[in-house]
Amino acid sequence: MENALYIEINAVCACILLFLIYVNWRGVVREMEQIVFTNISIHSLLLFLLDVLWRVCNGRSFPGAHLFIELVSAAYFIQAAMLGYSWLRYFFFLDPNHSMGRSLKRHAYAAPVYALALLNVFSIWTGWIFSVDANNVYHRGPLIWFQHLIGSTYLILPAVITWMHFRSSHNYPNRKRLLLISSMGLLAFVASVAQLLLPGLSVFCVGVTFGLLIIFMEDQHQRVSIDPLTRLNNRTQLRLFLDTKVAASSPGKHLVMFIMDLDFFKQINDKYGHMEGDKALITLSNVLKRILGPRGFYIARIGGDEFVTVAELRNFSDADKVIALLKDALAGESEKLPYDISLSVGFSEYCHGNDTIHEWFERADCELYKVKSQRHSTR
Repeated sequence: MENALYIEINAVCACILLFLIYVNWRGVVREMEQIVFTNISIHSLLLFLLDVLWRVCNGRSFPGAHLFIELVSAAYFIQAAMLGYSWLRYFFFLDPNHSMGRSLKRHAYAAPVYALALLNVFSIWTGWIFSVDANNVYHRGPLIWFQHLIGSTYLILPAVITWMHFRSSHNYPNRKRLLLISSMGLLAFVASVAQLLLPGLSVFCVGVTFGLLIIFMEDQHQRVSIDPLTRLNNRTQLRLFLDTKVAASSPGKHLVMFIMDLDFFKQINDKYGHMEGDKALITLSNVLKRILGPRGFYIARIGGDEFVTVAELRNFSDADKVIALLKDALAGESEKLPYDISLSVGFSEYCHGNDTIHEWFERADCELYKVKSQRHSTR
């Protein structure tokens, strides 16, 4: 009965992972992030299948059973280390402040996996990580702690990196996603400890599957709500936010919308190419995140070089101070680029009881048009 439940849990988790792999790969266009995520899912699936195979064969007698159980046990532990390494690789892929770098650096990160692979192969003769007795029953070896230490390090390291940098920086790219992945890594670590203490329960596969499912759901949410280039909210999310914000706002507060775009963006594209144009947009989005994010502004890219931010200000006159901060920050960024980045901004306050969202947006857009007309006329 215990074996049947163990196998059923692993089978359900394997079916969930097969579904995630299928959904990730059914599209014509496959982004690198999808490939890396699928890689984790495949390593997890192989690990679960090896776990089931070991559970079915452990203690059984059939021709070649002893060697077969040894090979399955070695493969399971090697695959567990590979899963941890894949998890770390996924985290580094999403974290622009860190990277596994070129081949030499990647091999350095993978060195513990290589060491564990050798230890597990040699365990067939030495029993260091595991052993199989004359009755074909698996037993833990004296160095099993080293196996779990390496796997745990791969799972915990993203959380350590995230915590260190979040404390020192308010402008950490992909903040929510990195927090999520590091948290799910901790969940998988807790599940692995539970599996170590309670070997009869299939806990680890549940923890890993649940973590991957949460990450997958967040990824799907971002695909429909986040601008892929700048990682800001898109037009759809802005509309939902405005509906909610207007309904919850009170007349005593100054709810202000800023509509902005880059000056002479077309000239940047024409002279330096669209890749450089994308870089200018990313630069602007990073400035918006750094300056406005900590102040509680809602930030969205609504298309092309147009951005919208919304915030409740203590005084309507603070809007000019916000624009001045943005322009100063962009001037500093321009020093690193072969062209100047400047910004035109129009803003408008929401009139409680006498306004629609469309009218409010139109007023801010008209203000932007006036600013841009003045700037073009003086150039």
